[in-house]
Amino acid sequence: MSDRIPLEDLFGDIIQKARQGLNFSQQDLAEKLDLTLKQIEAIESYRLIPERIYINRLARVLQLNPVRLGNIIKLKSINSFIKTVTDAFETHILYGKPGQANCYITVSKRIKSCVIIDPGVNINRITEIIKQIDCQPQAVLITHNHTDHTHNLNAIVELYNCEVYPDTISALELTALLPEIEIWKTPGHSDESKCFLLPGSIFVGDLMFAGSVGRANPKCWARHREFVNQVLTLENDTYIFPGHGPVTTVKTEKKINPFYELEAK
Repeated sequence: MSDRIPLEDLFGDIIQKARQGLNFSQQDLAEKLDLTLKQIEAIESYRLIPERIYINRLARVLQLNPVRLGNIIKLKSINSFIKTVTDAFETHILYGKPGQANCYITVSKRIKSCVIIDPGVNINRITEIIKQIDCQPQAVLITHNHTDHTHNLNAIVELYNCEVYPDTISALELTALLPEIEIWKTPGHSDESKCFLLPGSIFVGDLMFAGSVGRANPKCWARHREFVNQVLTLENDTYIFPGHGPVTTVKTEKKINPFYELEAK
């Protein structure tokens, strides 16, 4: 099942995130590119798309892929999903509205149980899906503790009397409930950021988005990008479930994401 979903980040966001990650001021970047401060401000606020020569310079200075950086200028949305199905799991996707993170409800076909990942959307949307699939949530998984990802956590716990990782159960207890899961610690966007890997699917929080990455402190920027590239070593058909914007795949990100360091195969 698919639909056209707007990207979380556009060209100006990508430039800003890469600049801030490298700890450059707008003036620093202007001087490196032989542009004016007003031109950099206009690029980052969507008011200016630079000529190709400056796109290539931006890519070099900001350590981005020049071809993908140029191509993403025209890309405003991608054909994404409202539900995904793998051999072992079915995931229902609740895209967040402004100020909300995406929420995911993942059902294990093996034991007909589900987990809720990042319950930031309106609680009625979550309970409606739970009723449709007729499945008692075993646990809530939190990629990181920002409010847009946890807004309805307490209400969900009270309603379904389920555990929360990492608040009320340990990683060992979570893997006992869901043996297929791998927990990747990916600090950068926040100190406690993590990804959850299931066969054919990875839930990345704000580590990365379709065509972009999440923000990270400059001290963590290099490691943050290493984690992104680690995600993109997974099989091409692996679904990537980000905290915001469309669900994507490893194959798609290798083709469109300027932060991906290698050439797409």
